Amino acid sequence: GNQWKMIYGGMLDVDFVPGVAPVKSGTFAATNLELSLQVSDVTKMKMSDVIKSIAEASNVLVKAVVVKEMKFEITARYAFDTGVTLDQARTAIAKANSVVESQVTVTVVRRRRLSVWRRLAVQELQSKITTTDGTVAAAVQTAAADTTKLAQALKQVVPSAPAPTLKQSPTVKVVLKTQVLSNSTTPVVAPSGTALAQSLQKNMGQTVQATVKNVGSSSCNNGVCV
Repeated sequence: GNQWKMIYGGMLDVDFVPGVAPVKSGTFAATNLELSLQVSDVTKMKMSDVIKSIAEASNVLVKAVVVKEMKFEITARYAFDTGVTLDQARTAIAKANSVVESQVTVTVVRRRRLSVWRRLAVQELQSKITTTDGTVAAAVQTAAADTTKLAQALKQVVPSAPAPTLKQSPTVKVVLKTQVLSNSTTPVVAPSGTALAQSLQKNMGQTVQATVKNVGSSSCNNGVCV
């Protein structure tokens, strides 16, 4: 509990330990879900709201929801000169957002010619920064939109490179692995993305897009699921 309170700061207003299901006696089933939530303001996210929303959309009590894993993915798109390699772009983006390079994934979205006689001049790159720290996610959401800071970081890596431009503003996706526990050997029916989004928007007070992937059910006995 204390470890997660440190990691998530104000976002974690419930006490639980990642990956450890609460002890529940008897035989029951667990519905294993992978959730993807796109939120407009990660600073206003409360774990109690998320858990309550999952419970409401699944028609179960709050205590039947177990969060096993959570991470944040901040995505943005930039236009870089094609003389900048993906590794150089990743280094610059990491510097600009105060994260380590291993947290950054950079992929090519498209390249554009200035004319048929000239070399490829502009490449649109997508950056995805992954973190388990809610405070870092909030800071990155702001920093990733700061092209002045990115240009300064790129100058440290490729001094001759032109300044990049922002093509798509940063978005934050919260990815969770959860279990919804039943009161019998029959698994709980997974909620729809629409139902979950409606509950989240009501409880969080902001626009949320949600997708739900049911990855199967587990048989459980006295808190142990297989």
